Amino acid sequence: MGHRIFVYGSLMFPSVYDGVTGTSPDYSEATLSGFSCFAVRDSPGTQYPAIIPDPTGVVVGKVVSGVTADELAALDRFEEVGAGLYRRRLVTVQGAAGYLEAEAYIASDKLRTKLQGNWDPNVFEATYLGEYLATVVAHFRVEEAVRVQSEKG
Repeated sequence: MGHRIFVYGSLMFPSVYDGVTGTSPDYSEATLSGFSCFAVRDSPGTQYPAIIPDPTGVVVGKVVSGVTADELAALDRFEEVGAGLYRRRLVTVQGAAGYLEAEAYIASDKLRTKLQGNWDPNVFEATYLGEYLATVVAHFRVEEAVRVQSEKG
């Protein structure tokens, strides 16, 4: 069966998800109550999302089901769970068929100081997606290739 992941940001775009995991996602629409989504700005011209608990918030996203252990490990590396930027946690989302449990990447305290305004997927797609794929995702793919090579010895 695999894992179920709630994605709410760049991973909602198939080209990003595929670039990170090497697989094509099978998305279903979902919402997450009790959280809000913000833009994280590390430097000029960059933007990616993070969610934090907010009792009045609702985040629109997608659920990917059947995520394998290898895909989940790649997602954890991409979200820099080991570096403490995000933490993966079980949440309850509402999908077309009702409520279901999924895992989501929640911003850590390290990211909270970099939150600047709401994150808008339409603005991201129109303004940042191409550059994001060419820099962030491409850099991640190189790091993954190096990691795989070093594991092979």
